[in-house]
Amino acid sequence: MSQMFHLMNYARIGVGIQSLALASSAYLNALGYARDRKQGSSIKQWKDATAPRVPIIDHPDVRRMLLDMKSRVEGIRALAVKLTMHLDRAKAIRADHRRQGPRSSTTWGQVDLLVPLLKAYGSDQAFQICATAIQVYGGAGYLKDWPGRAVLPRLEDLLDLRGHQPHPGHGPGRVAS
Repeated sequence: MSQMFHLMNYARIGVGIQSLALASSAYLNALGYARDRKQGSSIKQWKDATAPRVPIIDHPDVRRMLLDMKSRVEGIRALAVKLTMHLDRAKAIRADHRRQGPRSSTTWGQVDLLVPLLKAYGSDQAFQICATAIQVYGGAGYLKDWPGRAVLPRLEDLLDLRGHQPHPGHGPGRVAS
């Protein structure tokens, strides 16, 4: 049984790290797109029909979405770093126990708390980040020129092992590519 829990903890950590990777990729791709895509004039010149078009990153709502995505990605990353710090401490304490005898430690308690949090929070927030990234691409049609970016939320939904229903966009029997 202990081996199974050991394996499951590392699988949960893996799901959390994969969620971080997908979320970070979605954010960075949306950021690059927002810097390149020009649409509309600056909010400062909204009455001037001849004003030059600006990158969509200059529009307040797009900037809000990007900042929201960035803060969520950094939150997942901070949670992963905190977990790995406690995991390293717990392993060092275990090695120390073998040499000097047992001492009380709350480090394993922190690991036991943070492992499911990283998996659950990471996968949930990564899906939200991927969905927001698609909103940043809103003016580009149905992402026909960027098929990999449209797949990000579906991939994240497949990583969500909490038993939630598949994303409605998947349809019955469809699997993300």
